[in-house]
Amino acid sequence: MVTLRAGSGRLSGLRILLAVVVVSLIGAFLLLLSRLSQLHDETGEWSFAPSAASPKIVFGDRDYDRGTRQAIPDGWVEVDRTPGGGIVYASSAEKGTPVLLFVRDGDVTWAYGLIGGP
Repeated sequence: MVTLRAGSGRLSGLRILLAVVVVSLIGAFLLLLSRLSQLHDETGEWSFAPSAASPKIVFGDRDYDRGTRQAIPDGWVEVDRTPGGGIVYASSAEKGTPVLLFVRDGDVTWAYGLIGGP
């Protein structure tokens, strides 16, 4: 025979509510961690707000590593933007996968080289 105590239904409801809140918080944490990992893969930075000229960029499903500061040569055109808002330039004459890209971050321009070869 089952006997019910006074208030046991309320306690059970609070436990269920607490479990839902805990599971929701864990789920939100895992989603944030997943997004942070994705941004790190794209930029090489552990930040939700990546810089305009991050240490690494992805262009055309290929990874590029940041090099030195350089001026953009003539004949290069804007082709994309980085997750942080930098402007990506590639040679208009080059066909296929570019080996070199430039990223302008305000007044500073960075050269980026293809990682892994063409």
